[in-house]
Amino acid sequence: MAGPPPSSHGQAPLNALGVQFFSSLEGLEVVTSADRQLIRGHNLVGAVRLQFVRPAYFETDDGEHAKVLGMQSDLDIPLSMHVYPFPEIDEWNGQWFFFDVQLHPYELHFRRKVADGDESVIGSWENVYGKLAQVRGQMCLQPVAERSLRLGGGCFPIIAPRASFQGPVDTKTFKFKAGSISEHQLKCCGFVQCQTYLTPPRENESPFKGGRPFHILVYMPYDQQPWKSRIGWMTNSAEGGFVSRKWMYGRGSIIGVLNVGLLEKEPEPGQDILVVLVDEFGFISKATFDSGGSKGNDLSPQKPRQEPGKVRNPFSSSPTGPSPGTQKPREKSVDRTAEEAIPSAVARRLFGSQQESTEPSVAVSTDAEEDEASAQVRNSLKRAASSVRDGPARKRVSSWKVQDAREAVGRE
Repeated sequence: MAGPPPSSHGQAPLNALGVQFFSSLEGLEVVTSADRQLIRGHNLVGAVRLQFVRPAYFETDDGEHAKVLGMQSDLDIPLSMHVYPFPEIDEWNGQWFFFDVQLHPYELHFRRKVADGDESVIGSWENVYGKLAQVRGQMCLQPVAERSLRLGGGCFPIIAPRASFQGPVDTKTFKFKAGSISEHQLKCCGFVQCQTYLTPPRENESPFKGGRPFHILVYMPYDQQPWKSRIGWMTNSAEGGFVSRKWMYGRGSIIGVLNVGLLEKEPEPGQDILVVLVDEFGFISKATFDSGGSKGNDLSPQKPRQEPGKVRNPFSSSPTGPSPGTQKPREKSVDRTAEEAIPSAVARRLFGSQQESTEPSVAVSTDAEEDEASAQVRNSLKRAASSVRDGPARKRVSSWKVQDAREAVGRE
């Protein structure tokens, strides 16, 4: 349900008005020529009826909420969709369907070629004005059995059209007249701007390609449940819940068309502002979008830094490690406490003691002693390395000179 933020590339997002409702399908026509299409690629046109269902407190003549709605109880809307293979028109007549559409409640200007009627007008162009409902996909048109949903003595449909929307809160285009609605209710309703993206069947003809904005009124009765328990923060706020620089998303029921007599400036003819009784909603500050769009590059994952001379191995699990063929032994850190370590007996024979004289001396070792040293005191040598650096220099005699050293001792 959450709406997307404005694009970081400077393009406005598609914040369409999605509507789900029940209706029959009238005036069904299969169109294969762009001269009769409403939307490019749509090969089926017709008409549907949007019927409003509203709570009882909107029917009370002396109630505050009843005067918000106009007199319309339904709207007839042209429908455009793509279907393949082509349906049998007779099979669709007289049926009810469940629709999932993208609705544009403002009238659009279409130019269509006349296909029937008097021979004198066939082939000429006519100007058609109407709203538009675009079916989202072929699976979004599902026939239903009317008798399974009809109540005894009641009418069909029995639920209001459901709408899902998202868009910026608009506090400048439309404003209510002073005293037309109460102060508390004024804080709990507001206009949200949506838009529909149109792709006409012919280039450079009305309706032109691109986004078409429109407005809806999001309404929450402040004195009715469940809104009374949920929106107390709006009535207690100085500005209310619908302020500028906010992005709103939500779902709700379409209960009618706004009574434009309550507005300071009425919209153009044919621009019906639908009233959505919202039951699920949320706000996001536009400042969040602005900061996210301007700092989008700074929020990208940071690449690990590589040391000079090291090449990234694409087959290595380490992001910065060298390739297996060029890997070098890592230098292990030296524990500073090793400076106070006491070398073992073998270590003293190999490296000498720190307390010994600074005069040069020679330490003689045999093969067995060297093997013993490498096996037993490898860790001691590493710990004592730092202390040896500051000690006197020592010479180590290779094992092949051991025999000469022994002979010299024997002669003495």
